Amino acid sequence: MQERIVLYGTLMQGEPAHLPLGLDRALVFLGPCRFRGILFDLGRYPGYRRGAGTVRGQLFAVLDPRVIAILDAFEEYDPANPAASPFVRERIRLVEPGGAAWAYRLNLPAPSARRVPSGDWAAWRRRRGKPSSPIDAAGDAAAAPSFSRAFAAP
Repeated sequence: MQERIVLYGTLMQGEPAHLPLGLDRALVFLGPCRFRGILFDLGRYPGYRRGAGTVRGQLFAVLDPRVIAILDAFEEYDPANPAASPFVRERIRLVEPGGAAWAYRLNLPAPSARRVPSGDWAAWRRRRGKPSSPIDAAGDAAAAPSFSRAFAAP
């Protein structure tokens, strides 16, 4: 069975980090999805924690499993040291469309984070008129890890 992954913030289609990371070539969009959790605004990007709310995201099939290393690096997830990682990759159950998928959960305290009541990062960001990612803020997509650069044929 092909791996699936949920993107719910700056990595979604239409958000600033999706194309610079080459996700359009490494993942196939399957459709919108929802999963249990509480979404928080961490500034230029969101994070979710387990909880009684619902988070809206996008579900993707993983074409090339090597893209997981790019996503882990972007999310600063270290599988060898998950306790110190700001985000951890874990398998979650989807409310809609059902089944399981990988997602990155906020792992470290974020006391100043604001809850996103709708659970929808893209709508929240548009309403607030805020930049959406470290790539936006830095203005330099070339500095981000990229599936295209990491796995390009020599």
